[in-house]
Amino acid sequence: MTYRNHVIVFGAGHVGERVIRDLVVMGLDVVAIDHSPHPLVEERLTETGVPVLRGDGRHSTTLNKARLEAGDDLVFFARHDRVLDVVSRNVAGAAG
Repeated sequence: MTYRNHVIVFGAGHVGERVIRDLVVMGLDVVAIDHSPHPLVEERLTETGVPVLRGDGRHSTTLNKARLEAGDDLVFFARHDRVLDVVSRNVAGAAG
C-alpha cells in the first residue's frame, strides 16, 4: 500500500475492526492505528491487506507513519472523549 488517498482508522477494537472490514469491502484502502491491537485482530486485518500501525494517534510520529497528509478520510473509535479531543487537535495541526 502506498498510503495515499486512504482512510485512517483510529482504533481497531471490536467496532473498529468491523468498520475497517466494511471499508475494505467497499474497495477503500485503509490504515489502522491502535496503541495495543489484539493479536487476532491485527492478524485478521493484516491478512485482508490492512496495515496496523502500533502507536498512539495523539502523537505526530504516529500520524506521520500513517501519512496523514495523503489520506482522504479519518474515522475515530475511542473510549474517551478526551482522547478524541487530543487526536483531533493534533490532526488539525498536522494538516496545517
